[in-house]
Amino acid sequence: GAATTVTLLPAATSAIEFSHKRAVTDICWLPARHEVTAACKLRLDESGAPWQAWQCATMAADGYILFWDLRSARKATAASAPRSTERRRDPTDKEAAEAAEQAAKRDEILWVPVCRMGLSKLDGSGELSCNFLQLSGIAAGSKLFCATEEGEFCVAELAHVQPAGAPPLPDDANEMSGVKAVFQGHYGPCTALMRSPFQKDVHLTVGDWSFNVWKDGVASPVFTSPFSAERLTAGCWSPSRAGVILVAKSDGSVDVWDLTDRSHEPSTSFNVVGGAAVTSLAMWAGPSSQLLAAGDDLGTLHVMEIPRNLRRAPSTEKKAIEAFITREVDRVAYAQRRTEEREAEAHQQQVAAGADEIAAAAAATAVVGSGAELPDGEESEDGFNPAAEAEYRELEAAFRVELGLDEPAPAADEEAAAGEA
Repeated sequence: GAATTVTLLPAATSAIEFSHKRAVTDICWLPARHEVTAACKLRLDESGAPWQAWQCATMAADGYILFWDLRSARKATAASAPRSTERRRDPTDKEAAEAAEQAAKRDEILWVPVCRMGLSKLDGSGELSCNFLQLSGIAAGSKLFCATEEGEFCVAELAHVQPAGAPPLPDDANEMSGVKAVFQGHYGPCTALMRSPFQKDVHLTVGDWSFNVWKDGVASPVFTSPFSAERLTAGCWSPSRAGVILVAKSDGSVDVWDLTDRSHEPSTSFNVVGGAAVTSLAMWAGPSSQLLAAGDDLGTLHVMEIPRNLRRAPSTEKKAIEAFITREVDRVAYAQRRTEEREAEAHQQQVAAGADEIAAAAAATAVVGSGAELPDGEESEDGFNPAAEAEYRELEAAFRVELGLDEPAPAADEEAAAGEA
């Protein structure tokens, strides 16, 4: 049959004056049974169902994260019935469209965020222009992970209310929400941010010509891919293999990285579309198959089936990737420690060289002050050359005599004859 277009009306629309000032770049649901209070604290709702989630967070490049509660947007009125009915109306029926619009006006509600959280740079130079967001629950530290338009990886924390029966927090712990760390990871805007499905403290960021793997608590990427010849436009983890990462490129191809196989180049690459850039990737895992959906910048959706060797994980892969991440964390710590040691050594060498220069200058000053002559052609540390100074004095005396300013000095024979007389 012919394709049917279904027109849906929004169940709720946020008030413009209380929304973001720039375009919304990402939206994500809070973990199940979690909610944010008006004081911007994360709370665990023990009475809720295990799957229940009523709140979501939105992010924009205006430097704010807004938390929204769908329960505050739900309002049962007499207009709700015709409004829900008109969602399935014929889009060409103008009378039905006007009736739906009037029903929506009667059911209008001012939907405002529960709270807003500012994301400012740690040096106070401005707001973070974030475009991707990941949230973790109280059990994982109530953290927010963000990727920015400037290629930064940002870690923020939400103050949270301790669950009933849990030990109280220390006085200096979790006092306020805000940005805790900002790390530079890319030279251009980040195009993807995703948490590993197997290690909740490991994240993937994609941007410019490389992708990074981050470990929570480490100040630099634990793994950075070699630069690609084409810009990277999207990326995601495999839902069934801990070491497989898929990265989309601007030339319309997708690289598949298997970190258990090799880390210096992609394990395989395949073309999705020619003459267009792949801008989004999404994976779907079924009991016996796995699909990859890829969208390009021409508006076309491509769905491909993942081969068996890229969806079936070896029994030891998860442990191998955990060991790989641990080894890379140790490598990053060693490189950081050696960098600090080399900087300290260079500082000590500069201090020693400065002390030697000061001692040499003092020695040269002492020689000049005592009237002792330096060897011919040598200069003191301050640039003073006695031989050149004497030659200059002679030339000056001859010039003054030539101008008639001074009398010529008597010759040596005349001085001797005057002495005998």
